[in-house]
Amino acid sequence: MREQAYDFDAHIDRTGTHSLKWQRYEGRDVLPMWVADMDYAAPPCVHAALRDRVDHGVYGYTLAPDELVQVLRDRFRGLYHWEIEADWIVWLPGVVPGLHLACMSYTDPGDDVVTFTPVYPLLLGAPELAGRGLVAVDLVLRDGRYTIDLEAFEAALTPRTKLLLLCQPHNPAGRLFTRDELAPLIELCRSRGIVICSDEIHCDLLLDGQDHQPVPSLTPEAPGISLTLMSPGKTFNTAGLNLGFAVIPDPALRRRYVTAR
Repeated sequence: MREQAYDFDAHIDRTGTHSLKWQRYEGRDVLPMWVADMDYAAPPCVHAALRDRVDHGVYGYTLAPDELVQVLRDRFRGLYHWEIEADWIVWLPGVVPGLHLACMSYTDPGDDVVTFTPVYPLLLGAPELAGRGLVAVDLVLRDGRYTIDLEAFEAALTPRTKLLLLCQPHNPAGRLFTRDELAPLIELCRSRGIVICSDEIHCDLLLDGQDHQPVPSLTPEAPGISLTLMSPGKTFNTAGLNLGFAVIPDPALRRRYVTAR
């Protein structure tokens, strides 16, 4: 079956749909570009799947179908050149809950969580809500683009720093950090006993032919200290369906994640 061209120019009126994006500034002369929620329709295949579920009529507790697991494995192999196992996948109601769960899983009260700023605000709020300290390290502007200052990162670490919340590609800097930038960061975290939780929700929205590689796949040491969080919400504009997942190769890290309280 041949795919039809997608009409990105179609206008869809979202007034009266309880849209968080538009309703926040309702009645004001404001163009709401404050949230990554696009005004184009989800793909036809998403509509078809939802219609099938609606026609079935029962919305009970649901397990992840084997087909969905295989789709993810194929997608990781084809897009990210990474062979993942089915039991590495941990299903989540979204990436943001996954960030909060990482704070609960890999730190104790009184520990510190580090992240690079400026950053999506919920990466800043998750440590505080978990009763953890926040260590913020500024990205630096070099040759017209933001990058990681590894020396500043290392200097900011405390003996209680146990977790790095990384945003890759970075929001709002718009950077896809390279392997050369991330490999020494991964090694430093490994040497300091810091787990890396990488929010990669925007990884399919790339320009200039760039290829995304999930953080746990970047170096031989990365799978033992890192996890990636992803969701179809940004790629396919389905944020309201509340679906995400973590990929955690290391069994011990995965056990801590799924048993956190």
